[in-house]
Amino acid sequence: LDLNTTDWSNFQPVTAEEVGFTPRRRLKPWEMPEKEDTGPFTFVCSKRNIRGSWRKMNEITRLVRKQPMLEALAQMKFCSKRKATWVSEIIQDARAAAMDKAGLKAEELYIRRCWVGKGHTQKQVWYRGKGKVDLRTRRWCHLFLEVAA
Repeated sequence: LDLNTTDWSNFQPVTAEEVGFTPRRRLKPWEMPEKEDTGPFTFVCSKRNIRGSWRKMNEITRLVRKQPMLEALAQMKFCSKRKATWVSEIIQDARAAAMDKAGLKAEELYIRRCWVGKGHTQKQVWYRGKGKVDLRTRRWCHLFLEVAA
């Protein structure tokens, strides 16, 4: 086949769909297929840069996962941990936002997911006795809550 002498006047380009080629790259946002909204109403609320360890916060969030909204607020009211106030605040914020956006009642809402993410860690010099020095770490975490109807 000699490409220089071939007649290119009736050449038809082939598209990727006709050949069955799928790209192996990540699709751009405008190339993504449209999602069908068939699931329940969900709303994600977050609070970032909460002072404290993510492990300690995760113990508290285990109490409210997959609970009805009002029962989760009652759990946080009687929880003896200091970080329970942060969790109850985000639950109340998510409840108010979900009721405003979807017009749902508080009895219909439940906590679908609740998770904690690591924030930044600050290292601090801690002066000890006899001229010794240690490092103390101060931790922050992020709290996320997904409410569904």
